[in-house]
Amino acid sequence: MNISEALQTLDLTAPISRESLANAYGEGLRVWSPEQFAGNADLQAKAETKTRAIHAACTFLNALGDDEPPFVAHSRSMPPPQVATFGVRAGAFYMDLLMGMTLVLLVLVWLNTHPSHGHMSLVGVLLSFWLYFTAMEGSPLRATVGKWLMGIQVVSLKGERAGFLLAMLRFPCALLSFFLHGKRMFAAWSHSDNLLQDALSRTMVVDQRAAGSAAPPSLWKRVLWLVLVTGLMAFAIFLLVKSMDPENISLPAD
Repeated sequence: MNISEALQTLDLTAPISRESLANAYGEGLRVWSPEQFAGNADLQAKAETKTRAIHAACTFLNALGDDEPPFVAHSRSMPPPQVATFGVRAGAFYMDLLMGMTLVLLVLVWLNTHPSHGHMSLVGVLLSFWLYFTAMEGSPLRATVGKWLMGIQVVSLKGERAGFLLAMLRFPCALLSFFLHGKRMFAAWSHSDNLLQDALSRTMVVDQRAAGSAAPPSLWKRVLWLVLVTGLMAFAIFLLVKSMDPENISLPAD
């Protein structure tokens, strides 16, 4: 079997993607399922032959590399990832601020009930934000809750998952960018929507669909998440207020 025969068997035309190959394979198996021809021996035999050919064609094409035909033309024609605009990133930041403040409130609850660790308050706040951004942006989701809701994600300069190391580096770079007014200084210099933390950590924040991922969540899902996060934040505030009751404070032993 050669590439042309495999494409013809799956009713595909080059260039193709891995996704289109998987879709054609699934559709072919559904159309030529021998079970739907039960009672007709000739058609059932033809369907069995066809499904074997479909499986063989898919196996043959899957064994080819992404830099080989019929995939190579597709990869060269893919447009570069679309960098997320500053306005969209700002919206994601404010959503993440709600999540981060919820974590901070929970840290403060713990510190209020353990006064002997009060000197760790600033460290606890910074670690809460750092862990949140690192864990989310370095995960397969490639985005914090705010970025996910806004349909953007963090990727490496190659358009791949940034990973936890680069995600960990982004947070201190973002603090530096904030204190140095990175948006005005760096974006004006580079004529793009990349911020200082993007350049220092060698990452990009791109549109989720342009990066080849699924479409961002629908409006009702965004509203649901905002309600959920707001509820969690309200609960954290309740715990904080309750923890300020002297009866709930664990005083250090003499």
